[in-house]
Amino acid sequence: MNRHAHCTLLAILTTCFVFSEAQTQTGSSDISPNAAQSRVHAPQLRSMHLTGSVAEVIPQAFQLYGIDVVFAGPIQGMARSIEMDLRDADLSTMGLILDAMTHCFFVPVSAHLVLAVQDDRDHRLQYEQIVTETIEIPNMQPDSAQEQGEVVGLLNTIFGIQRVSVHGNVVTVRATRREVVQIVSTLTQLFRPEPQVLLEVKAYILNTSHNRNTGVEPPQQITVFNIDNAAESLIDSNASVVEGLIESGLVSAGDTLGITEALIAEGYGTGSALSSPFVYFGEGETATGMGFGSPSANLNLLASRSQELQDVTLHLADDRIGTLKIGQRYPVMTASTSTLGGSTSSTTPTIEYEDLGVIFEAKPHIKPDGEVVLHIHEALRSLDGTSLDTIPVIDNEEFVSDISVQGGNTTVIVSNLSRTETRTAQGFINFIPTDNARNQQTSELVVTITPVITRETLEP
Repeated sequence: MNRHAHCTLLAILTTCFVFSEAQTQTGSSDISPNAAQSRVHAPQLRSMHLTGSVAEVIPQAFQLYGIDVVFAGPIQGMARSIEMDLRDADLSTMGLILDAMTHCFFVPVSAHLVLAVQDDRDHRLQYEQIVTETIEIPNMQPDSAQEQGEVVGLLNTIFGIQRVSVHGNVVTVRATRREVVQIVSTLTQLFRPEPQVLLEVKAYILNTSHNRNTGVEPPQQITVFNIDNAAESLIDSNASVVEGLIESGLVSAGDTLGITEALIAEGYGTGSALSSPFVYFGEGETATGMGFGSPSANLNLLASRSQELQDVTLHLADDRIGTLKIGQRYPVMTASTSTLGGSTSSTTPTIEYEDLGVIFEAKPHIKPDGEVVLHIHEALRSLDGTSLDTIPVIDNEEFVSDISVQGGNTTVIVSNLSRTETRTAQGFINFIPTDNARNQQTSELVVTITPVITRETLEP
């Protein structure tokens, strides 16, 4: 360890400062214990403008706090001129600055006396007090042998401390107070708590169905007939009725069309082509009728939508991976073993379970400004519908992306799971639409992620 660090042990100076607080500015030591206790927490602040040699400035600076200085041996550069200008400085601040300017450190002897010693390796080994300190590291894993080994190696290589005892998350060392302060600061920095984020994940599986069937269906049957033949056939099949009509004077004998119209009006034209609407062309014996079946129109629309919801939370540390699985574990036979013995045989299958559905992985990285960078890995695994040697084929689709989200905001990821569409279009004479059907089935996965920072990242 480098023992030539030019800094003053804060704990030593604070000790001097606590005792010196019992003095008044006039230097009187007759002060009650209660008064001294009430003034410990109120640091003495001094302003100074000192100019002179090192041997002159050091005693003058400490005298302002009621502390005498004895030089323990020669100090290099005692005659060197320095200038010290401070305003409202406490004892600790003054000692740090004076140490850096004079390259010496100070060892307390009593409440009102310190030794000024040349700051080098030999003098520190001679004058600095060795203490046994027990340091508790709150964020160290008590049962982690790896972290315990890292602490021992750090104290051995960096600080030069060979005798280190580690029990759980408690470290016991023998070192100077200055080294203890540095060790505590280093271990606190190394084992500071990791930032954490709470991911509120909601997964929606949306199934949408849209069925439409519109159009006009033209007549499916056309009947062509001779009008005179159809009329005579109707009259012959209703001869008795015709005689009655003639006797009553409603029709005249020989008036074929008049008799036919009367029969149809009386309801006797059922089954005859003349009882249905028709068009005719020609005259006389060549008069021809053409009848059509009934046309139809359809207008059907059916739309439905359903959703399934999975609501989970993932509490993750910085740069740690969390996994969310939505689906099922499907048994797949990967092999079979047959045993033959005499007249009997047996077969033992080998089964492996495959995760089907959605596998969602998130790895957050928390930035000091409250922004969360999410590394997203999404896998969609389903049965393909085919098999190879009786082993089902699994369809696997993956989605990988990095998303930046401010803490507290929500981001949305949409994946198309399946989509089928069937269309049917027919026309009559290529320009009259007769049927237009469309059946659409859609399944989508919608995932919303809201990162909530529960422990912010610390500045290095």
